[in-house]
Amino acid sequence: MNINEKTQIWTQFKFQLPLFFCAIWIIVSQRKLIWSTLKMWFGWTNFGDWPPERVNYMTMFGVGAAAFILSTLVAGERQKTLVEQQKEVIDKMLEERLITPKELEEIKQKEVELAREKEKLGKKTVNLPFYNISRIFCFVSVVILAPLGEEAVFRYLIFEIFGKENPFSYLFSGLSFIFFHWLGPTLGFGGGLLNFTTIKFLFLSYLPMTIFFIWSYKKSNWNITYPMYFHFLWNFFVFLIALN
Repeated sequence: MNINEKTQIWTQFKFQLPLFFCAIWIIVSQRKLIWSTLKMWFGWTNFGDWPPERVNYMTMFGVGAAAFILSTLVAGERQKTLVEQQKEVIDKMLEERLITPKELEEIKQKEVELAREKEKLGKKTVNLPFYNISRIFCFVSVVILAPLGEEAVFRYLIFEIFGKENPFSYLFSGLSFIFFHWLGPTLGFGGGLLNFTTIKFLFLSYLPMTIFFIWSYKKSNWNITYPMYFHFLWNFFVFLIALN
């Protein structure tokens, strides 16, 4: 492991550390609720018997799948826009002679060589925490730690502090969740140009997600296990997309 990778690990670890403590806290404080909910889910062995809880679960699962598809489509459009913007920046730099065509060609050549080197090592660059260093670290961080920690803070804690009937709780939960994921690119996780266009796409890509998690939390009668579980699934599919 080189110095650059060690620096990346430390930078991303500091960002993830608060989530780790929140994840531990939510598991300890809500262990009875989490365990009883899991037993209820595994108790649905008779597919002909559809209690109200199962109907709610299947409804939430369907809505979550639709929200995930919508969020993924928006994220794809954002990526295309980002590439176009980067091309515009390069063209402007060439036009204003801030960089010569020869220098640009050298930069591109270095990028190609680096990509080939990573390909030989079986590595690829993905904008997920720890992915470019260790896929195991990335899986633990993205699929396990993030759902637990984020749901502990952005759903459970916020609604406990401000009240479940307070409109501010819904607004603050949604906006803080989006802002937290907006911080990722600014800290180097996602890269990209943070101008109005990319911020707009970031907002739109996380909007279906945060609305769904808040809705599933309320629809489950404020059972934090539900948004946590759906968040696990959501991030797991994001991780699979990154692998492919």
